[in-house]
Amino acid sequence: MPGPAESYVSSVCHDDAASAAAAALSAEPGTYNVVDDEPVTHREYFDSLARALGVPSPRLPPPWATPVFGSIGKLLARSQRISNLRFRAATQWEPRYRSVREGWPAAVAPVDVREPAA
Repeated sequence: MPGPAESYVSSVCHDDAASAAAAALSAEPGTYNVVDDEPVTHREYFDSLARALGVPSPRLPPPWATPVFGSIGKLLARSQRISNLRFRAATQWEPRYRSVREGWPAAVAPVDVREPAA
């Protein structure tokens, strides 16, 4: 992910997004953010994925490389701490996973990351 390792990213797992979509059916019309409760830094995002997979933490591209990724790189490099409080208050929805730190282990549990047999 381009940008500084200290930039924040907000995410949500597919299951939580699906339950939020169902909860939104009972919400007042409006614009809401659906994300997990705890934004993490770019570094923590990939470190927690590496821990869940049992592999070393990856190297992130240096911040000076962000322009190489074009407009999507500029978008992904931004630090974004998005809150779900308004949506939670409107629907009583809450994410199953507070952050990717808890979500990654559940997401990768069915994945076998061992080397294929020769």
